[in-house]
Amino acid sequence: MMNHKLSVFSVCAVLATAGVLLVGCGGEEEEVVDRTPQPPPPPPPPRVPDVEELMDRLQIDERVMLFEENAPDSEEERVAVLEFFDAFARGNHQEPRRRMSPQDADELKVLVDAGLWQDETAAIEEILLETGRSPHGDKSVLAIYLIDGQDQVQLWYYQSVGGEILFESVPMPPELTSRLSGNWIEAWHEILEQEEQLAMQPDEDIEMPQRDIDQGEDSTMPSSRPSGPSAPNPLNPDRPSSPSSPGSPTSPTSPSSPG
Repeated sequence: MMNHKLSVFSVCAVLATAGVLLVGCGGEEEEVVDRTPQPPPPPPPPRVPDVEELMDRLQIDERVMLFEENAPDSEEERVAVLEFFDAFARGNHQEPRRRMSPQDADELKVLVDAGLWQDETAAIEEILLETGRSPHGDKSVLAIYLIDGQDQVQLWYYQSVGGEILFESVPMPPELTSRLSGNWIEAWHEILEQEEQLAMQPDEDIEMPQRDIDQGEDSTMPSSRPSGPSAPNPLNPDRPSSPSSPGSPTSPTSPSSPG
């Protein structure tokens, strides 16, 4: 009996030495607590300054109007949009030109060299901005210029390229402003799509009289010549003005909430 008890005690001692925590020899295991240090929680995202704060910090011209609910989500994009159109209000062609696509920058240079940029920007009374996305997800900003008491519009795409926000003008279909309603950014693209569909339709054939030499009589044969000029190419329409300046058509009303 003594040897049996010693052997049991010896087993318990060995198990205890091995680090197995027991309530008693043959008892239940105690729960092992994981004391590994846990990483700290991620910091909250940085606060995006509101539009009014940015306008004060950047000294944006008071004629530029961007409401908080219509502004981009990030500070970088808000700053770029405000500075881009602040330059329009002040007639500063250097700031927007460096942020424009090459084609728009070239057209702006033509305006500046002709003295038209200074004349058009000097007449700006207000620039109302609305940001949103095209049906294809392109980040867009709609500018509604108040010039001599009349609304003129231009739509731009913008994106980050090499750490810089760049702007590219969107083609303006003919008689655009009289056709805009509801959400103007969406309506602009719907009209572009309609113009593109019209441009893709085949021209209507007409019957041209032809002389049938064998019969000695006139007959008619379909001609492949179009009956009139083709529909305008919606990707390169004749614009009322350069895309780098306010457009010339007059809008009957401004959108209540285009974006």
